[in-house]
Amino acid sequence: MHLDNEYLGKRRLIIAHFSVIKEELMGECFGLLMTHLYEKDRCSEIRMALQHQGDPLAVDKNLQDLLRQFNFKWKQLINDTFSKQKQ
Repeated sequence: MHLDNEYLGKRRLIIAHFSVIKEELMGECFGLLMTHLYEKDRCSEIRMALQHQGDPLAVDKNLQDLLRQFNFKWKQLINDTFSKQKQ
């Protein structure tokens, strides 16, 4: 995680990596992270870049639902069919 120094208007944090050992704990762990960031850091905005591989070229439904629970909005999706990478 790092602070976006190019954004002058508000305190914007960018999550560079988030993972859990047990997938069933992802929602609980992500919730704890969001609570900590908004209460302890006092950031005004959080962004996260999603990069994953695999077929089909679509966002994982469980991840999409989790991010929507925390009011994340989709800004941009890049599907590269040649390299099979998504951002």
